[in-house]
Amino acid sequence: MERLKEFLTRYQEMSTNLDLFINKPDSFGLKHQKVLTHFYDDYGDTKVFSEILLDLVLSTSNAHGTLLLLDSIRKEAEHTIELVDNSCDDLDADMDIVNGEIELRYVDELKSQIAATCHLGNEFLKISKSFNDSQETLEKMNIHNDEQYWREYDRRLEEHYKAVVALHELYDKHWQSVSEAKKYEKNVAAPIYEMSKSFLFILDKYQHSITENKTRGEEYCLQTKEEQHDAHSVGKIVKQPVENATPYFEMGLISTVYNACVGEQFVEMAEVDFYNNINLMSSIGTLKIRNQEKSRVCYLIHLLSEQLERSCREEWRTGILSMLDIAPLYYKSKYKEAANRYSSKKNKEFAAEMKKIFG
Repeated sequence: MERLKEFLTRYQEMSTNLDLFINKPDSFGLKHQKVLTHFYDDYGDTKVFSEILLDLVLSTSNAHGTLLLLDSIRKEAEHTIELVDNSCDDLDADMDIVNGEIELRYVDELKSQIAATCHLGNEFLKISKSFNDSQETLEKMNIHNDEQYWREYDRRLEEHYKAVVALHELYDKHWQSVSEAKKYEKNVAAPIYEMSKSFLFILDKYQHSITENKTRGEEYCLQTKEEQHDAHSVGKIVKQPVENATPYFEMGLISTVYNACVGEQFVEMAEVDFYNNINLMSSIGTLKIRNQEKSRVCYLIHLLSEQLERSCREEWRTGILSMLDIAPLYYKSKYKEAANRYSSKKNKEFAAEMKKIFG
């Protein structure tokens, strides 16, 4: 939930700054560009957004409240898309306004310091060149003896040195600013527009899944009440529905497996449905194995079962094999095939990918 709150807050802030870039470009500067860039850097990979939604869906049992929160995200995405659609300007324009702001940041200070450094340098050269001048010339400089000369020499040398150090520090600040600006010189308005459209697509999948489950749950409750009424009318004992068990696997692991295997070993489905299926929980979507992937799925089942305590390992494995319509004898003959040293190239590639996940 905290990740969602942070996401919504930053999305709203980003949208405000994007509005400034599109409709009030003269007021748009580096600090606004930073907001856009950081948001895109953090959420440009839509897998992060999917993980936030999955975390939300799995952390609350309140379907109505979840749908309201998802609707808030949808409104922000639609607002961002509308901002860009209504813009008449070229969104691919260079960020000259940001670079210009950086280039001018220390210009006046540099001009002033350069002039001061040159002046003090000239003053030091005068005293330095006067070493062999006549006493009359030195007296015009208010120097009447050697001690005064060397004191004045040291003073002017030190002042010039300090001015040179100050000038170098200003140059360092200037180039640090230029280097910082390079991190933000990319115009991310168009990528943010495309990213927001991807958000809507992902939201559609999650909202559809939640709505279907909510509807099915309501229908199930109604059906259960009717069955109980009928049973009681004839004197039967009716068992109450049992709540879903605690998930076997954590969201992080299953999310990684989802990204690696759905579309490859399994038919495409929403991540929340995949999570529910793997954990043998109620789901609107049914997990299906793709053609010629059954033996690799057996290897995956083996790896997943190894993550469980021995007390529940057999229970889960029996349940998942039954759900996927894999015969126990077939599983026992195939679950190590992918890791066999003589297996096919595709098997070896799959085993290597699984090793990245399971170690």
